[in-house]
Amino acid sequence: MSEPLLTIVLQDENTVPEITYKGEKISLLQYVQFGWVTKTDERCAASPSIVIQHVDSKEVENGKWDVLRIERGDLEVIDDFMHVNLGEDIDEAKNADDL
Repeated sequence: MSEPLLTIVLQDENTVPEITYKGEKISLLQYVQFGWVTKTDERCAASPSIVIQHVDSKEVENGKWDVLRIERGDLEVIDDFMHVNLGEDIDEAKNADDL
């Protein structure tokens, strides 16, 4: 069995997610987005979309705070799907508990 491409572990809504991408633990996270959409139970060509922005932990030791960004998938297609199919619900939601 091969290693998972991505694992996201979130203990609860008040914790920092633990991210492993291609077997490498990603630390010093700044931004994480994962999107997967379909109108059937089949994979959509644009799915999944993954964005992970983090500080290069190897460079922090050298006093540098270089930001690295991993992007995979078509983020625009995912955003379009969300607005076309869920737009009214998202726009009307007052907070995350309403979704």
